[in-house]
Amino acid sequence: MAQQARGYRSQTVMGFEEGYGVIPDPPVGWLIPFNTEAVAIARPKNTAATLRGTRNPAEPFDGNTDVTGDIVVPVDANSFGLWLRAMFGAPVTTEDTAAGTYSHVFQAGEEMPSIWVQTRFATGTPFYKVSTGVKINSFSMEAGGDQELTATLSCMGGVQRSQATPVAASPTDLGLDRMSNFMAVLEMDDVEYGDATTFSVQLDNGLDGDTYTLGGGGFRGDLPEGLMGVSGAMTVLLKDESLYQKALDSTPLSLKLRFSKANGASLAFGLPKTQLQVAGPVTDGPAGLRVTWNYQAYSVKPEDAAITATLTNTIASYGA
Repeated sequence: MAQQARGYRSQTVMGFEEGYGVIPDPPVGWLIPFNTEAVAIARPKNTAATLRGTRNPAEPFDGNTDVTGDIVVPVDANSFGLWLRAMFGAPVTTEDTAAGTYSHVFQAGEEMPSIWVQTRFATGTPFYKVSTGVKINSFSMEAGGDQELTATLSCMGGVQRSQATPVAASPTDLGLDRMSNFMAVLEMDDVEYGDATTFSVQLDNGLDGDTYTLGGGGFRGDLPEGLMGVSGAMTVLLKDESLYQKALDSTPLSLKLRFSKANGASLAFGLPKTQLQVAGPVTDGPAGLRVTWNYQAYSVKPEDAAITATLTNTIASYGA
């Protein structure tokens, strides 16, 4: 009897394309730590309305193919840089020779890179699910609590196929250098703010998936980006009226969420300009009161970055 695939034996590899849906030759891949991978293909069988003088249905026909799904990954100091590059493009990297570390600064470019994603299924004879023309449509993560720190990457792609051999025979393993919730610090206007219990970051790239072209076989011909949306929320202990007043006055706030490890690795999301959505505090019980503030990030000048991600580690480059 054939062996059922086990999830713990699955492996996911990703790499960057040289053009939409075009894998470089030779391909370069990285082995990715992940919690779940659900980038899946879906093609509807549509019911024909053809009349043939009988109540028996006519042959159905295929609709367009959709490749979408989420990848949930642990937030770490090494492999997470690959996902940052997929969202923002190549970083600006500087070396600190004294510390032996590299600082990678990611900001959104005018175009997003596309990637290929491969997942190995360990059946009796392993096979590989390969998705090409993939882009990150949205990103979300929340710091706070004592659960595993993860990020959710909602993907959209062009083509998915099954094959017997891997795209990259020897992918690079950057290793897992995990970040944890207890490492998180929130800064507000460049001052450490200690009254937040949770803080989330959400990025929406506004991909246009309605790009099915004639002759494209029912697959997307491209995945153009739209306006980027940067938002999130923070829950804070209610100790004074300062944030309430800032929300009422639409006062700009600078926010930064950073994680630092004892080995010198760090990750920071900088939001230079945000405004809080008005939401008055309420009394919902006898215990300590909290308020959840939704925020939106923005840039004043077109050349300014609404969000910056800075990753410091011992990885020299996230290039090809």
